[in-house]
Amino acid sequence: MCQTLDTVFLDAVEYLHFTETTIDFDPPDIVGPGNLVVYDNVSSITIIWDVYDLTPWNYTIEIDSVSVEDGIWSEGIFEYHFSVTSLGNYSVTLTLMDIFGNQASDTVNIQVLEYDPGPTNGILLPLVISISGVCIAIVVFWQIRLRKE
Repeated sequence: MCQTLDTVFLDAVEYLHFTETTIDFDPPDIVGPGNLVVYDNVSSITIIWDVYDLTPWNYTIEIDSVSVEDGIWSEGIFEYHFSVTSLGNYSVTLTLMDIFGNQASDTVNIQVLEYDPGPTNGILLPLVISISGVCIAIVVFWQIRLRKE
């Protein structure tokens, strides 16, 4: 058996207001780190961009003009982990698009150099040991000489 009610009782009225952008002509804002120099003794680095837009949508990451990653983005901090695989120069480009088709890009040029510890690191320990030995010998010799007097 079904029963219908003709009366509706309200005990509260709630009003919600959302500010929604109906059209957006401004491209996303991207603040990048600038160009980077890294050495090949690290396996990867993290590139961090500050990104902002009222209506974020999708992104693309390109390395030397080849797309390597894409997806949906949101405002705030955007990170990409760049693998250091070989020496050379690389350009990593982040392109952001908002829901209205506005887009912005930022390119970070990365130079990967060969790590060289330098010539002094190989002889530094023997040099310190030799100098310490000479100093100890001088102190011992001086102490023996003072005792004889």
